[in-house]
Amino acid sequence: MRLETWLRSLLAGLRRELRWKHPDPEKDIDATHENVLMHAYKMAWVVQLMVALEEQYGDMTDIRAYKMLQAAVNHDIGEAVNGDVLYDEKTEDDEQQEVEAYVDLMRTVVPLGCAEHFPLSPDASAGGVFTDREVQFWDVCEKVGYLIFLHEEYCLGKTIWKLIVIAGLCGSVIACTLQELNISLSR
Repeated sequence: MRLETWLRSLLAGLRRELRWKHPDPEKDIDATHENVLMHAYKMAWVVQLMVALEEQYGDMTDIRAYKMLQAAVNHDIGEAVNGDVLYDEKTEDDEQQEVEAYVDLMRTVVPLGCAEHFPLSPDASAGGVFTDREVQFWDVCEKVGYLIFLHEEYCLGKTIWKLIVIAGLCGSVIACTLQELNISLSR
């Protein structure tokens, strides 16, 4: 397959697949639906922001910025094939199918011996691909991405997000995330 044809097909699949949309309309949540392509771009931007903050105020020891950005771009590519499963309903089998779809897609265009340069996210990669610090950094980046989305949904008056904020979950997630960042903003 030609690379441009493959990329166009991949991007169309990522653009077609909606996040936060339950297949059963009765279980659909009151959230803004974004496509997986939008989510991947936003995640890459969040990782870029977090790398900048960590470089400015923290410690980048054992965190490879380029590897983290690659993971952000690649982390949901398998959803172009298998679709998005809501986080609270995703099973290990769903995760495995997403990884297999990603590997199959990569085999189509990535030259032999270069697969290591196209990592999935730390939570979906085999052990040893990422350092422990990178795994922690990725987890924080994901939480920050969800917090940004949560804040916007709350500002838009989405009811389900109001319940989460009222329950105090947002405050404890923010506190945990900031503690995990280990950034001294007093510098």
